[in-house]
Amino acid sequence: TQYETYSESAITIDGYPFKDVATEARVELLDKMFLNKTIALLGDSITQVSSVSTGSISWVNRLGASDMFKHIYNIGKSGARWSHEAGTVFDPTLGVGNNVMWNQFNNVKQNVDNGTFTQPDVFYIMAGRNDANQPDGVVDTVFSGTILNQPPGDIQEIVEGIRYTCEAILTEYPYAQIILGTPIQWDETT
Repeated sequence: TQYETYSESAITIDGYPFKDVATEARVELLDKMFLNKTIALLGDSITQVSSVSTGSISWVNRLGASDMFKHIYNIGKSGARWSHEAGTVFDPTLGVGNNVMWNQFNNVKQNVDNGTFTQPDVFYIMAGRNDANQPDGVVDTVFSGTILNQPPGDIQEIVEGIRYTCEAILTEYPYAQIILGTPIQWDETT
């Protein structure tokens, strides 16, 4: 299996082999949750760049090499954000001002509708770094009332963008799993 490399690198304590039962249980759970599933990756440059050859093995390439998933669709595009701009409109091509997670979902939906993609079982969304200068939003306010009936240009806070995108996904694909990854953190001096 793809996990043999891990098991071969077992550590020893006082000369006795140590078996990491917790990790093996997680691997078994992941197999059951994701084996032969279709996954759509939405995100910014970290997701986009990870799908091209950079001389090292990227996280997206590792997913593809694992043979765990039936299909992997990478929609990630540099500069993508959760929060929208005042002029953001429905644009699955992710044009200028429209490169937001909601439109990345619309890209996936358009490809499913035209038969290019199969319906994703899992949406993995890793975004937020490009939202650093956008307002966070107030969770209590954002989660009261409806949001999908609002024009996309009104969704200018990060929390609104997260809810807007996730509700759009679950409205279209109610049995899909959504995994949200936080943005990579780094010190501005490095």
